[in-house]
Amino acid sequence: MTSLRSCRLLPRLHLIAFFYWTIHLALGGEVNVTVDDTDPSIVYQPPESWQASSTTCSMCLDSEVRDAYLGTYHNGTHVVPSVDADDAAGSTDEAEAANSGKGKSGNSGKGRGGPGPRQIRHARSSAYRRTDADDPGFLDTNVTVEFRFTGTAVYLYSIQPLGLPLLNTTPTAMNLTFNLDNTTHETFLHQGSDADTGYLSSVNVFSKFGLSDASHVLRVDVGPSSVFLFDYMIYTRSTPSTPLAQDLPMPSETINPSSFAPLLRGGVIEVDHLTFTRSTKRHNIATFAGAVGGSVGVLALISLCLAFSIIKRRRNYERRERLSHRESSLHTNGSDDSPPAAGPAPFVPRYFPGTHVPADPPPYVESLTSPGVHLARRSQDRSYADVPPASPPPPLDDYVLQPPPPFGVAIAFRPPREAAGDSTRPTEDTGATVHHSTGLTTPCSSQNPLS
Repeated sequence: MTSLRSCRLLPRLHLIAFFYWTIHLALGGEVNVTVDDTDPSIVYQPPESWQASSTTCSMCLDSEVRDAYLGTYHNGTHVVPSVDADDAAGSTDEAEAANSGKGKSGNSGKGRGGPGPRQIRHARSSAYRRTDADDPGFLDTNVTVEFRFTGTAVYLYSIQPLGLPLLNTTPTAMNLTFNLDNTTHETFLHQGSDADTGYLSSVNVFSKFGLSDASHVLRVDVGPSSVFLFDYMIYTRSTPSTPLAQDLPMPSETINPSSFAPLLRGGVIEVDHLTFTRSTKRHNIATFAGAVGGSVGVLALISLCLAFSIIKRRRNYERRERLSHRESSLHTNGSDDSPPAAGPAPFVPRYFPGTHVPADPPPYVESLTSPGVHLARRSQDRSYADVPPASPPPPLDDYVLQPPPPFGVAIAFRPPREAAGDSTRPTEDTGATVHHSTGLTTPCSSQNPLS
């Protein structure tokens, strides 16, 4: 019985613990904060190397904005130029100088004194900037993005190109180096493939947890000949409580709310520093409703499973009880539907109105005053065992039990055939006296068959 009660109590304890854990996550603890790529706190350097998805860019990758979080992302490209304006101008000057030299080949004296091809290229190329890798004094500018947050964990998500770039176009390779609080961490590398095309959204390129609950700085360096399509960042922070729905600002035409819940991560919903537009309001509300509905559905499914388990256990217990009761019950007819046997109900005396009920019952009066006459009248239909003795037997305390007769006397005893009314008579062979009140036979002292 104790084990059965424990089995019934265990699902209830699990359900209580689950609801307590859910309330604890909702009222306090750690929450996840999502930061979109359009947040003004993010620093993109240099600005000319970063392009938002909402702007038109000839050197940017054409990714579908519907795959991005909130429909926006930033395209960071680090391309080292190999041919610049001076290289193109130098090739043109050399061609023109060669043609002019051929035209003046007849006047050799004047040709040597005039300006040669080297002087013409130098004069025309001095107006161009030397910005490619083959120019002396060239410095490659780092392409970086910097985040500042306060929390214990951080996660970066990107859109990843899958295919190879076309000739003389923007690269699709990803070469990212992460620096958190002046400490360099692992590098994310990805090369496209000929067999793949398109883009993969919400790719986690960096994650770090177990940090101190303090302010942190995360910088991402985009390597040469690589690209970084930054989508959004999530960091975990501690909070005493989650703001209620009535405390959140309502979306309108002129107000951009700063706290909504389009994502459900870590058990708590919260989003900070988001810029909403008219086209994304419905999407955010639908996402929030889906997250809440999914949570309620999961809780309802768990409750239904627990209720089904409890009901099934109770039915199994009742079935076992009925089987054990049927096995232990004693039925005369062997039918399962017959009621169990019950004893007679106690007698309750009832009297008519006006009947005098005596306090004590009347004394017992012996009806057999003349046992001889009674026995003589019914001796023909009564056996010897039914004949009562003439006098009541002596009390057991005063009566002394006689020893049993010898074996010879016992086997020689025959049933008495005397007339009714005699309580004792001698036997035919031994003269022993038979007492009808006790059923014992007492031999005479003068006769002993064994002597």
